Amino acid sequence: MLRINITKWFNKDKKMSEIQEVNAQQAKEMLDNNDAVMIDVREQGEYDMMHIENCKLLAQSSFEVSQLPDLADKKLIVICRSGARSAAVCRKIMQETDIIPYNLVGGIMAWHYSGFPVIEE
Repeated sequence: MLRINITKWFNKDKKMSEIQEVNAQQAKEMLDNNDAVMIDVREQGEYDMMHIENCKLLAQSSFEVSQLPDLADKKLIVICRSGARSAAVCRKIMQETDIIPYNLVGGIMAWHYSGFPVIEE
């Protein structure tokens, strides 16, 4: 069962919305089941050192919602190093679109410490 933590935020229509949070295990299951697309909002240098395969880099410093990949009815998981920058990007996505993204709590560090695969260069 997918259990989700929720943080309240105002969406683009100024209605209360929720940032949904998932842990690394939940995110991995969503990706393995082809239910989600993941974006990484760290900077290029961080991404180059370690990233998750098939995770598109959309750095927070230059992030625009128009850059989001086609979700094709999939959920959107947003990651950074530890979860703070990705939460900020989740808020921006919610303010400017109807998408309710999932923030990966603990970011790529939680993913890596959970033993899930990463690409290190």
